[in-house]
Amino acid sequence: MRKSILLWLPVLILALLSGCTKPVALQGINRIAVLTPDNYTTCPELSADIKRELLELIPKGLAVEVIDGAAIEAELPLNGIEAALEQPGKLEALGKRYGIDALIVGAATEYLEKRDGELNISWNIGHDLDADIKMEISVAVGFNLRLRRIKDGSSVLYRQSSAAKATELAFGLGHPYISFNVSAEPRYKQLREEAVHDAVAKLLKQIREEAAK
Repeated sequence: MRKSILLWLPVLILALLSGCTKPVALQGINRIAVLTPDNYTTCPELSADIKRELLELIPKGLAVEVIDGAAIEAELPLNGIEAALEQPGKLEALGKRYGIDALIVGAATEYLEKRDGELNISWNIGHDLDADIKMEISVAVGFNLRLRRIKDGSSVLYRQSSAAKATELAFGLGHPYISFNVSAEPRYKQLREEAVHDAVAKLLKQIREEAAK
């Protein structure tokens, strides 16, 4: 028996460290449609990023069937989904048509790109010019989400979440002298997606912990 426990101990530790937990059920809710959050930021892609992470992560944390609400969105205004759902009978009609118990709606509320850099130049007479550039770039995102029950239109839960990611870019310039432009755009996209992932994962962890109580 002791030997068996010792053999399983590394597996149990690995499961705990990796956050492996059984999905938690939401009472009376078995099928959820995820809608693209309204976007009140300067980043047009942010809402789609949030929705994509929700579709991927919700089934791992909650014992519900999750569907992409793209067909439902086609019946609603592009930006102003939550307001449109307040129309009398709208939620009930969507629930019957798509066989869902609840909707996830919300809004992207924060997007901030930041860069801090320094340029160090050394030039001695009779020697080449050397330049070192260091730049830290970061992205912060924030959003809110609401789970609306189809049956009575109530908000089962409302949560806000945010996260930020940063990285450093460093490069040098020496002889022969080259003129070039460095774009941080690809890194901003990567940081944005990582920040959204962290914010969604944090929010779902809170929901899972509360639902398990």
